[in-house]
Amino acid sequence: MSFTSVIFLILLFPLFFVGYFIKKEYQNIFILILSVLFYFWCGLKFLILITLSATCAYLFGLILGKLKKVTERRAVLAAAVMLHVGVLFYYKYLFDLFPDFLNVLNWEYPALPLGISFYTFSILSYILDVYWEKCEAQKNILNVYFYVLFFPKVIQGPIMRYSDFEVQLYNRKTDACALNAGLERFIKGMAKKVLIADRIQPVVSYSFGAVGEIGTIPAWLGLLAYLIQLYYDFSGYSDMAIGLGKMMGFTLPENFEHPYLSGSVGEYWRRWHISLGEWFRDYIYTPVLRILLEKKTFGKFKNQMMCCDLLALLCVWVLTGIWHGSGSKYFAWGMWYFVFIAFERIRDNYRKKRRKMKKIKGKKNTPFQLIADRLVAIIAVVFGQVIFRAESLLGAMEYWKRMLIWDKRDGLLFVSLFDHYTIFIMILGVIFFFPVYDKVKEKLVGNNPYALIFYRIGLLLLGLISFYYAVSAGYSAFLYEVF
Repeated sequence: MSFTSVIFLILLFPLFFVGYFIKKEYQNIFILILSVLFYFWCGLKFLILITLSATCAYLFGLILGKLKKVTERRAVLAAAVMLHVGVLFYYKYLFDLFPDFLNVLNWEYPALPLGISFYTFSILSYILDVYWEKCEAQKNILNVYFYVLFFPKVIQGPIMRYSDFEVQLYNRKTDACALNAGLERFIKGMAKKVLIADRIQPVVSYSFGAVGEIGTIPAWLGLLAYLIQLYYDFSGYSDMAIGLGKMMGFTLPENFEHPYLSGSVGEYWRRWHISLGEWFRDYIYTPVLRILLEKKTFGKFKNQMMCCDLLALLCVWVLTGIWHGSGSKYFAWGMWYFVFIAFERIRDNYRKKRRKMKKIKGKKNTPFQLIADRLVAIIAVVFGQVIFRAESLLGAMEYWKRMLIWDKRDGLLFVSLFDHYTIFIMILGVIFFFPVYDKVKEKLVGNNPYALIFYRIGLLLLGLISFYYAVSAGYSAFLYEVF
């Protein structure tokens, strides 16, 4: 089920508001039931799978909570990680990596459970938090089900640490202010998805689907359309999820912070899919870095910290690429960003040493350095997203060729895809890459009660228009549902 599907908007979303009239001690049970219904729509076998995964996580948590010996705890942790990563590997990678062998065995290709990459990371977060004693093992299995199945985040995140979620299980406020803020966020997210991302889908599909036929201008415009589509589709989902959580008093982590304004590639990934980046930082990068620094082998290097940092970073980006998919293009996409971020780490370290040698106070870069850094970030993101969207690695290289070598073919046919609304949406999409909305709202509305009334009416109209487009257009999957 999708947040923009007819079933959700007409049935489950209105039912969601019933929770406000239920006693606080029963609200969690009510939301858990809604979450089960939400995921049941994906299929009974997938509901059984996610429930079994959550049950195993609960049992592993109890065992880890009772064990004291380090060796025993490590063995249980290894078993838990292998089990859940193994399930993810089976559904997402096994048949792509060994198709011929499995065809001989007459194994059927299994359908991919929606959100398996996201909820597997949530489960691993719980197990690792218990192992590292950031939280106690949950004694109530329903709370573990609630955390894993919580419907605003189960399909596409944001990925939330269990230790952060647990605090909010019983200590949260559900009032009119939370309802108002959450509903506003939900409407904004739905508008991003159905009024912007979905409307420019034909341009993106044509550009990347006919790589051998398009020219240079269609290639660049198609890429711009994809940058708009991907951002508004994914951030729209995140806004809707955060809004739904806020309505029930839950604070889900932010996932986007105007990433296209970043001055470096590292900053871009601190602003894009923030919850995934923080998960890899806390559960992969930091532990790997700590282990590497303890190794005597790396103590022989002149710059031990930089060496270990780059190796830990390599682990993160190998896993980030693999997490997104099993094809070679995803591995190449991960390595693409690793190279750029590693370059930035080495570059910044060199600049720091230069400032120290010249006894220059402060850490500010020169205007030329800032411009050069931003240019590097633009190149990395623009060409990196071609790899991500292309059908294959060879397809990405062909698309790069169309972008970089002038070719005027297909101009008139491509222009026919642009009606007035598509052009308006692309311009609007670029404008809202910048933090325009909140600043305009603050300036025009502020604390003025009359302006606030007009704003609420406008928001209601935006919600109704978005609802009409969502219902009339039919089901439209979010781009990250396949991960």
